[in-house]
Amino acid sequence: STLDVSAMHRDSTKVFIMETMGRHAGWIVASTSLFLPNRDVQIILFPEVPFDRERFLEEVERKVEKFGYCVVAVSEGIRWKETGDFVSKSDVKDEFGHEQLGKVGIKISNMVENELKLKTHVAILDYVQRSARHSSTKVDVDVATSAGSKAVKLALEGIDGVMVNVVRKNDEPYLWELGYVDLEKVGGSDKERKLPKEYMTEDGFNITEDFVRYALPFVKDLDVSSINPPCIPKIEFKFVKKKVVQQ
Repeated sequence: STLDVSAMHRDSTKVFIMETMGRHAGWIVASTSLFLPNRDVQIILFPEVPFDRERFLEEVERKVEKFGYCVVAVSEGIRWKETGDFVSKSDVKDEFGHEQLGKVGIKISNMVENELKLKTHVAILDYVQRSARHSSTKVDVDVATSAGSKAVKLALEGIDGVMVNVVRKNDEPYLWELGYVDLEKVGGSDKERKLPKEYMTEDGFNITEDFVRYALPFVKDLDVSSINPPCIPKIEFKFVKKKVVQQ
């Protein structure tokens, strides 16, 4: 998308806006910057950073003046600096009482078009973010399948109330091992792992090299050529009888 906007910004779109998932944590929106040829053209709106409308618009204007265009990646969970309310706040709530979020990308687009008079284009990834198995990396697949196998083994050993975790042993080459941790230590909204400050630039609009070093091993071996078209197997669900273990 960045290359597309850079090619047509003289006659068309000046600001491309992409909305990602992430109610409280900015891991997904941060990853959008990993492969950009020029990270300076991008603005990332993290849910961890209070949204300042004027400051954001000034940054968009500055980048368009400098580069001719700008790319914005916005997390669905950004909140207004003044009130703490979700920018995408609505009156609809889910079964747990959480506000239903969505269309923050369109709201950001309206801001830019109304205030700066710049043409925008919005992309909302939505469920595509969790359905692109055909673009999984080797590390992605290896870790996921190993974690699933580990969980089954733990269950067969009578170990429950735990979550399989991945322990990083080395960055380059990327080395890892599996362990497990009690659910009470990781479960619940108060245990959310938000994006650390050291992974965001001082101005709060992009990622640092620390984040690149952390995240790159998960995506750098991407090669979809060997699985094109993607092979999507039909899964036969075999349910086991529910058992209640007496402690």
